[in-house]
Amino acid sequence: MIVDYSADKNGSIYVANGSANHIIQYKSDHLTIISFMDAGVFSPYTFQRMTIDTNGTDYTCEYRTSYSSYSYSYSTYYRIQRYDSTNTIFVTTLFGETICGTPPNQFCGCNDMFIDQRNLICCSDSLNHIVINITTINPQVTVVAGITNTPRSQLNQLNGPQDIFVDTTGILFVFDSGNNRMLIFLAGSRYGVHLFTPSYNMYSYGSGGLNVASAGSAYTFWSSLQR
Repeated sequence: MIVDYSADKNGSIYVANGSANHIIQYKSDHLTIISFMDAGVFSPYTFQRMTIDTNGTDYTCEYRTSYSSYSYSYSTYYRIQRYDSTNTIFVTTLFGETICGTPPNQFCGCNDMFIDQRNLICCSDSLNHIVINITTINPQVTVVAGITNTPRSQLNQLNGPQDIFVDTTGILFVFDSGNNRMLIFLAGSRYGVHLFTPSYNMYSYGSGGLNVASAGSAYTFWSSLQR
């Protein structure tokens, strides 16, 4: 099952397969596999989302579920991984291996991921109703949009954010699915600007990716609507 895809500056396509727990890189001119990055089918973690930096380095959000015989309940753990080079199974854990929780020391996975030109990993933590940044050096979590565990509709609040994108100027685009709207956050601002509300409910249909062109036009794919 494909859980995410991306492309680098050379046009190579990266596909994350959640079922097989690996990432395949294809050359831009034909569908020849040129590298293979593997978390392993025997790994307790499963890919959730993936993003690629300008150098073609892969970053993934992964999760695992653990059962406690003491509390008779399941807990979900999350982590951010970096695949340091192509054609290898060796990775670096940047953040996490922590139970679902709140910043600054915990998070609840990424509904979407994006790494900007400053090498900041942007993550839409939908369960906490926030968007967070995670640095790749000396990792720490910073909330950049929304208020933790506050699913509301004010311009400084989010409700189940899904797809995200950061442009070259640092503007953050967020599909705020629970409020059925798209917001933009200027760099350093915790208050969003309402960009538009679609004619159909984003939360009901589900989105499948967001991209923003240099001219500022936003493009997305709605999986259930197939358009």
